[in-house]
Amino acid sequence: MNVLISIIVPIYKVERYLRHCVDSLLSQDYQHIEIILVDDGSPDSCGKMVDEYAAKDERILAIHQQNAGLSAARNAGIKVAKGDYFMFVDSDDFVDTNFCSYALQKAIDTDSDIVVFGYRDIYTDRVEEQSVGKEYKFSRKEALLELHGGRLLSFAWNKIYKSSLFKTVRYPNGRLYEDIATTYLLFDKANTIYLASGITYNYLKRSDSILGKKMKAKDAIDWYFAVRQRYDFMKQNYSEIVQKTIPNVIDSTMFCLNNLCNYSGYQQQKKAMVDFLLFFKQNEDIVQFSFYQRLLFLSPHLYFFIRHIKRKLKK
Repeated sequence: MNVLISIIVPIYKVERYLRHCVDSLLSQDYQHIEIILVDDGSPDSCGKMVDEYAAKDERILAIHQQNAGLSAARNAGIKVAKGDYFMFVDSDDFVDTNFCSYALQKAIDTDSDIVVFGYRDIYTDRVEEQSVGKEYKFSRKEALLELHGGRLLSFAWNKIYKSSLFKTVRYPNGRLYEDIATTYLLFDKANTIYLASGITYNYLKRSDSILGKKMKAKDAIDWYFAVRQRYDFMKQNYSEIVQKTIPNVIDSTMFCLNNLCNYSGYQQQKKAMVDFLLFFKQNEDIVQFSFYQRLLFLSPHLYFFIRHIKRKLKK
């Protein structure tokens, strides 16, 4: 098979994990790959390691840039990638030897533009398999609905994509939860999305990683507006099914606002609060809101006061 797969690996402060990651890519049973290692201004020895790998294997392309974040690093890789298909791997994770071959074969056999597969959560003391269950071929519309609390998640790394989907799509620079803000745009451009039962990706659950740390106020805001942006897109382009996404938008919003309760004052969440209250009012006849959701709508200050008290009592 002469199909080229571009594997894009954004790298920042992962010198403990990088060799395991890259070695797992070099051990693929499918050899027609290019591995794009993007050093995002990492202050440790990652940049040197990237150059060492590139010098040893012609399939590896090294990119160095000033630190600009995960999205910018992925975008830098996309810009130079030559593959017929793209895959993404986080630089502290590792993959099975059939990571590429399994995904590619599923894409070809099912004639799908995107294939989604399972993964393992790797903890220090255990491994948990996150299986997707029964295989299924989704239409574009079905897949977009499944992103809203269904069987499909927004992660960039448990998928293979036809490279043509990225012709006009890039990850948003300077924001966390960039997958939420991007995956739905890729689904919108795909004709079919296939959910495959195989598990070939190993996701390292690090306490010091971005997702392992306490959520900052800005991060919660990024999450909220990524979800709202996705909802606005659905409302504009899929008005016939957008109501089915509202409960997920509400749940995601409450998650973000509850994380904002960790911070004193209300200034940081004011914009999100105003936006959410307007959204709540527009949809109060559609969704069965819980007591706390209605309390947030009727008295935001009382809601946050109660949340602060409950958090203090738990400590």
